[in-house]
Amino acid sequence: MQTMASGIASEHPDTNAGWSIRLSPLADEIARTSRLELLLVFAAMCCLLLLVCANVASLAIARGVGRAREIAIRLALGARGSRVTRPLIAESVLSAIVTMVIAIVLTAWWVDAALSIAPAGIPRLHEVAMNARVASFAAVLALVVTAVGNAVPTFRASRTPIAGALKDGVAVSASASGRLRAGLVVAEIAAAVMLLVGAGLLARTFAELRRVDVGFDTSNLLVLRITPDAARYRTPAQTTDYYRRVLRSLRQVPAIRSVAAVTTLPMSTIGSDFTRPYWPEQAGPEGKTVSDASIRMATPGYFATLGLPVMAGREFTDGDDADGPGVVIINQKLARNAWGTDNPVGRNLILDYQRGPYPYEVVGVVRDDRHDGPRSEPVPEIFIPHSQNPYLVLNVIARTTLDPVAVAQTARASALRVEPDQPVHSVTTMDQLLGDAVPLDRFAMLLITLFAVGGLITAAGGVYALLAYTVVQRRREIALRMALGASPRRVARSIVMESLVLAVAGGTIGIVGAAASSRFARTLLFGVAPQDPVTLVTAVAVLLVVVVAASWLPARRAALIDPARAMRM
Repeated sequence: MQTMASGIASEHPDTNAGWSIRLSPLADEIARTSRLELLLVFAAMCCLLLLVCANVASLAIARGVGRAREIAIRLALGARGSRVTRPLIAESVLSAIVTMVIAIVLTAWWVDAALSIAPAGIPRLHEVAMNARVASFAAVLALVVTAVGNAVPTFRASRTPIAGALKDGVAVSASASGRLRAGLVVAEIAAAVMLLVGAGLLARTFAELRRVDVGFDTSNLLVLRITPDAARYRTPAQTTDYYRRVLRSLRQVPAIRSVAAVTTLPMSTIGSDFTRPYWPEQAGPEGKTVSDASIRMATPGYFATLGLPVMAGREFTDGDDADGPGVVIINQKLARNAWGTDNPVGRNLILDYQRGPYPYEVVGVVRDDRHDGPRSEPVPEIFIPHSQNPYLVLNVIARTTLDPVAVAQTARASALRVEPDQPVHSVTTMDQLLGDAVPLDRFAMLLITLFAVGGLITAAGGVYALLAYTVVQRRREIALRMALGASPRRVARSIVMESLVLAVAGGTIGIVGAAASSRFARTLLFGVAPQDPVTLVTAVAVLLVVVVAASWLPARRAALIDPARAMRM
């Protein structure tokens, strides 16, 4: 391909010099715009999966400790370890199967809900569905999670010390198991904090993107796309006349204040968007000032209708027609590139376009805009009067006095009255285009937030289960403390303090993990640092509130223990 490109450049030096070939794998091109977002969602799913594994293991440990005396008796009567662990494994598999069936049914519904809010920019999204392959994967995963979560507890159950278990009940294994469960809960809290930080960073990113000044006024702006028949409008004069009649008809709609048209609108995927070389008249094409600029064709009144201020010079007028001298309007970015701080109005800009290298007079300079969306930076832009270079497909914009959605059908009918057989399609608003400019950001934020909420609930469940089980195991100790004068409030406070110790330990690990891993998602962030202190503090604060709430019921149960009754048990 490089050889072919060099050959073409040699044969056509005037038009192909400097052009080359860039090869890229098709898979990379397809997934290029959404790869990072999908990887982030996948990482969040894996984090939530580890959370669930830790919870399963914690519950399995509690079950094993609770049945330690029963298992010790069976071992004392001669049962082998495999006979002891087999019922535990069977119970785990049965619970996994029941849970898996419920999860698959819920997932089928959730996939439909997720696809309904998913943006159109994700490649092959229409192929996502709940099918036999996905269900099989979920089944295998559920069994693996169950096996991993129950492996250590089952092994420990088969190694229960008989003498100690028969003598002290579950006290022998409870302390070691309690430390293991506490470690698992700390891991759950750390994973939940990482998910919360990720969701917080994406939420702040989305909020920053929505606050970005795109350079023009998006409110009350209606957009209509028109694609006339090329066989019918063969000449530039026919195209120009058709659009003049369409714009004249739209101006007669009472709710429309102004109307204009352009080849490519900011944040729109419909229209002709291309670049061409340019340079100021005082520099030759071989000079270092040569660069590329995006070319747009616009009708008179376009900048006023869009709300894009003219910083110097003037807008296009009806006098800028095919018989007039070639004129252009440039943006501030191009003006700075070509003339620095000098005023470019009245100067000539050489544009290598349909006429070849040709001097166009700069009649105006408009404010920079973020043409490709809030994440994009301004690029050099050159606007040519549509009458001097008529394009067939245009985006028509109308500034309305009412809600543009309410005016849409009337405006479309007015445009169709000019030529009923010419398609006026893809009617929308500029606010909708602005919202669609960050679809992946919104979708990733929603999914990560969903995972974060799931992780938070799972971690809270782990904290609650651990403390509730601790209260049951320590009821005699708590009763003794209360018999010796400890108040119920003090007992409850000690249970809450245990949860806070777990929260602080897990939160610290989670913050460190989030700070270390968030730098990999730096390209997904906008207007917020990966180690944003507000997000980190907020995540920890939310976690502390949830952990304290999860510990409230076990603490209350501890405070309500009857010392006399507990001591007799």
